[in-house]
Amino acid sequence: METTEQKVRHILKLQFADEEIEFDHDLGTPLLGRIVSEKFEGLDHEARHKMIWTPLRALLTREERRGILSFLAYTPAELKFYAEAFDGPPREKLSVAAMKTIEQKVNDTLKLQFTDEEIRFDDDPGEIISGVIVSEKFWDMEFKARQELIRNLLHAHLTPEERRQVLGFQAFTPEEQAARSEFAFAHPD
Repeated sequence: METTEQKVRHILKLQFADEEIEFDHDLGTPLLGRIVSEKFEGLDHEARHKMIWTPLRALLTREERRGILSFLAYTPAELKFYAEAFDGPPREKLSVAAMKTIEQKVNDTLKLQFTDEEIRFDDDPGEIISGVIVSEKFWDMEFKARQELIRNLLHAHLTPEERRQVLGFQAFTPEEQAARSEFAFAHPD
């Protein structure tokens, strides 16, 4: 019998090449995946995730979909920039207490720039730090400029070791976040 990961990979291979699909096994379950594809060029976050989730919703059961945490969707150029901006992916495993300390430092740092905006951290087992920032400051800013703003802030206040624990933050305007929420409401599991 196919595992959920095998089934998800099989479905996504209909849309993307196998080498573009990766799963993070450090977190165990639920599945966290990354798709790096030229097909995302020029598409916003919502359109990218629609490409991913439309076939998954059609071909997976509700229970199987619950086993998927998230997919990160990048073009090759975005991934290259992102990896350089955040000193590569986090790999050093730290204690929960150490990660909580770094997460608090990241939160304090982000609040220097995003005082009135919404900063949310993703719920995870404490091995990586990621989240979403919703800010009016992102108006008229491209993906790269938004990430540079966040990266420069974190680089100024975190050590290289601490930065390696930061997977990254999605950056949206309030209107983009509202559209994401509306899409999720209209397309429940």
